[in-house]
Amino acid sequence: MLDIGYIRDNQELVRQTIKKRKMQVDLDLLLDLDQKRRQLIQKIDELRAGRNQLSSEIPQSSADEKKQKIAQVKEIKLELEELETEYASIEQQYIKLLKDVPNLLSPDVPAGED
Repeated sequence: MLDIGYIRDNQELVRQTIKKRKMQVDLDLLLDLDQKRRQLIQKIDELRAGRNQLSSEIPQSSADEKKQKIAQVKEIKLELEELETEYASIEQQYIKLLKDVPNLLSPDVPAGED
């Protein structure tokens, strides 16, 4: 399986390989899913960091601040659940498409049916 970074950097070469192998792989969809996936990972990581920061501040807070921070943590938790569900769906499609991308052909392999 090819590395997604390599595919991003060498799109034309990968497209030629797909064409030479007479395969049907939607490379544009794969790259789009990759971009969405990376954005979701970043957003999920940021939300987790924010949640962890708020959680660590709760013990030192006053009673009113505790209630407010606990409510914020709950909101973040709900948002994380939605994003993680979306991420799981995208990841499943992404992995399937990534597995469909063929390995590159060696330049000295002759063109032909076999």
